[in-house]
Amino acid sequence: MSTDRTPVADTTPRRTRRRRSPEDTRRALLAAGLDILVDDPAEHAFDHLKATRVAAAAGRTTGAFFHHWPSQDDYVLDLIDFAFQPEQSTTLPLVERFVAEELMAGHPLGDVLARACELTLEHLPGDPQTIIEYLLWKRAVTDREFGRWLMERFHRLDGEGAQTFARLLELADRRPRPPFTAETVSVMLPALIQSVALRHLVDREDLPEGVTRWIVLSVIPLLTAGPGDDLDADEYTVELLRRTGLDRPVR
Repeated sequence: MSTDRTPVADTTPRRTRRRRSPEDTRRALLAAGLDILVDDPAEHAFDHLKATRVAAAAGRTTGAFFHHWPSQDDYVLDLIDFAFQPEQSTTLPLVERFVAEELMAGHPLGDVLARACELTLEHLPGDPQTIIEYLLWKRAVTDREFGRWLMERFHRLDGEGAQTFARLLELADRRPRPPFTAETVSVMLPALIQSVALRHLVDREDLPEGVTRWIVLSVIPLLTAGPGDDLDADEYTVELLRRTGLDRPVR
């Protein structure tokens, strides 16, 4: 019998715990807050985003939460910036890709926009950015300082959106009709689609089925001009009134 008692090395693989980076934790906490807002917007905008609730949803501690943000208000401001990063939208990239592909395939602009409106109507209500935007406006109405901060963010986003609209207009062989610019088109058109689409979703009985695309198709010739059209918005409106008889006196 062998009397060798030399210890045998333990070759069993050991699980190593990967150290979480501060940036991973920060993003996890922001993503958790966004999920909470989507699932439970709450009557009082952002008041229910307590550190304990956010940390639990992210699988982190409240200590980790306050390591990144000195207060819940600071967290909310960063969360808004996080929510409006382009990659957080579930609607805009989808619609942008659809419109670009359809225009490059040679389909008429009117048909493409009509179908894009239907696509928007389908996806917009569940988009995290839509939900948060309405909470933002609700708070901005009563909180002037927050309203000023919010407008600074929207101006930055408008610049990013303008690049998208400039590309799409180029593909459609159109340009902004003066005094409109790619920036103003990028503000007005999404706001119009969003407000009409959401109203349509809660008021289907009183609004006709195609109302969103009809309104968009009507406003596009005012906002943009095609080749050989040198009229500005005022001149276009005068011509439109003349052709529709709205410039004639009421009898």
